[in-house]
Amino acid sequence: MDQQDAASSWVDDVVDVARGMVADGRAHDAVETLWALLANEPDHPAALHALAEALQADGDPAEALVVARRAVTVDPERYRSFHLLGLAAYACGAWDEVRPAFAAAAELAPEDLAIASDALAVELAMGRSDAQTYVIARRASEQHPADPVIAALVGMLFHREGHRGTAETVWRAGLVATPTDPVLRWRMLTSSAERGADAAVVEHGIALRMEHPSQQTDRLLRLAVTSLLQHVHAVFFVGALVGVLLAVLASSVVPGRWQRFADGGVLLVVLGMVGVAVNLVVRVATRRLRTGTAPLLRFVRRRARGLVGAAVLVAATGVGALAAVVGLITGAPLPVVGWCGAVTGAVWLATMADLTWLDRWYR
Repeated sequence: MDQQDAASSWVDDVVDVARGMVADGRAHDAVETLWALLANEPDHPAALHALAEALQADGDPAEALVVARRAVTVDPERYRSFHLLGLAAYACGAWDEVRPAFAAAAELAPEDLAIASDALAVELAMGRSDAQTYVIARRASEQHPADPVIAALVGMLFHREGHRGTAETVWRAGLVATPTDPVLRWRMLTSSAERGADAAVVEHGIALRMEHPSQQTDRLLRLAVTSLLQHVHAVFFVGALVGVLLAVLASSVVPGRWQRFADGGVLLVVLGMVGVAVNLVVRVATRRLRTGTAPLLRFVRRRARGLVGAAVLVAATGVGALAAVVGLITGAPLPVVGWCGAVTGAVWLATMADLTWLDRWYR
């Protein structure tokens, strides 16, 4: 090894030591070490690049930009220096230098994931959405089609511009490749919540909560489940009310011919009763995710009479519905069956009122 090779090896060793300092959180010491090194080797490209990194880590992006400019001038083939130049230019607000720096880095290393993701992230952070932004996004997607970070960023670009459907398509494709990625799952969750797709919110919320539980996920999941149950509640209520009316009409106005409608009416009463009971149980269960066990126990203690009344009313509704069904099967007089169904419907309405009161109290 001649004297020049030995000197170069020594410089590389010092650069490696300085990078280790940065990794250990001693960026300021690394800056001082590299400045001392550059006093003897002012145009060493690796030392210049390492100094720019250390200055960036030490919270001095302006000086890092100056050193990064010098680094790419000394060695225009070092793509990592152009990458660092783009980041330093963005941090300093020198936005005119950002795109050329990232473009040069991408031309020298088109397969580098960090360059593609940082270039697109900086475009989003600067609020850009012109043709060049979409070119950067397309190239990133083509070079890294299965990367979740790229998918998240591209989807964010479309979502910000109001193309929610396209954004969700991109995120969904990313989830196919990486089903457990929390960022993509969270993006799908929030986008679904924005457009009121409660079923999709439940799907993504449950998947996200299993791997990465959080209060925000629980809140969106609870709201979606509550919204879905409100729709179910309304359907059961209308169905049961129509069922009661059909049962009374069929038994007292046109007996015999409309017996099937009477059967269906009584069945809808039973379904309505079960639906409301399930409504309360699931709502309490979803709130249990947020409130814990203590509020649930306090609710049971303070509203014991209401719970007992609900249980009695539910049992009475079931007995009445069963009696009406048995009467229909055994050929009991239809007026009797009709009045039985009407009374059962009235008891069920009382059940619904009691359960709804309990449900609204426990909010």
